[in-house]
Amino acid sequence: LAQLGGKCAWDRNFPWKGMSSALADANLCIKGYPTHKCLLPGEAHNENSKNKGIGALTQKEIVALVDALKAGTMQVARVDKTHRAAVMASERPVITGIAPPAEWAHDGARRLFVNGDTDYHGPARLKPINAATKVKK
Repeated sequence: LAQLGGKCAWDRNFPWKGMSSALADANLCIKGYPTHKCLLPGEAHNENSKNKGIGALTQKEIVALVDALKAGTMQVARVDKTHRAAVMASERPVITGIAPPAEWAHDGARRLFVNGDTDYHGPARLKPINAATKVKK
């Protein structure tokens, strides 16, 4: 974060529930978040469960986040000064998902805005791969 000019405004607890605001306040965004594999910050698995922050993620979701970081597909980026007002007004996302697989139910990846709203207008889902198989005669 410091390399991008951002500062960590939290002193003890990682701001998972308020991640979108924390990123926007630091003039940062996340691109390539694995939204088709795990919850976005501030979400719960169902409306009856208490949101316990990052502790509510399943092991599978944590692995997806770690794998995306290790692979470099998920990155923290600086928000361009020309887009800062749009990010703060929730006109541009603060977290954008990576292009989901072809079998994903929606046309695009999920995006999270500062106000907590989400949509599916991120990168388009991948096109199906028509694997050609040879049949032995």
